[in-house]
Amino acid sequence: MNVIKKILIAAVILAVVTLIGCFISLKVCHINPSIEYEWYSGIWQGLFIVPNWVMSQVYDKGILYIAPHHTSGYTFYWWLMLVFHTFIAFCAYGPGTSTKKKRKKDSI
Repeated sequence: MNVIKKILIAAVILAVVTLIGCFISLKVCHINPSIEYEWYSGIWQGLFIVPNWVMSQVYDKGILYIAPHHTSGYTFYWWLMLVFHTFIAFCAYGPGTSTKKKRKKDSI
């Protein structure tokens, strides 16, 4: 039961963080399809890749998660931020550390 409680708490935290990110992204990081974006926009929009992707899947296709007109610098930094998010997600929700060995060692 304790494991299920931890999973539910983690799911709620993830949902709340995603909703806050969606709200911030909608207000400050809306992608206009008629503008060509530069490298610094790739960093900014890459930071909000997860909320923009979630909103593009939930809502209509008017919400973009990558700009259709962009430079190669934009693409590089957008992908760099995507790799950064993947690394952070793995560190936060990955395998973690096990305390079984520590408990076994302490009981001896």
